[in-house]
Amino acid sequence: SASIAGTVYNDANNDGIKGGSEAGISGVTVKLIGVNDLGTAVSITTTTNASGAYSFGNLRPGTYRITPGGEQRHTGDYESAMPHAPIDVSKTQ
Repeated sequence: SASIAGTVYNDANNDGIKGGSEAGISGVTVKLIGVNDLGTAVSITTTTNASGAYSFGNLRPGTYRITPGGEQRHTGDYESAMPHAPIDVSKTQ
């Protein structure tokens, strides 16, 4: 099985890269959606931990997308390691 992980953080300089002084944001809902290799629709939601990290484990091969999973109530801009394109998880990963 495979996993997909990332971090939601305050992108203070708005460059899309997490710098050492840019804090992670806890309590953000993140959603993984897609279709696995069996043709089954997948929809999993998690919440970022105290450092802003999230992870989805035990994934079958398939194509997935990471999206914000709910209404967020944070002030200021925040960025995430949420890819904008689908993620292909192959049988060899």
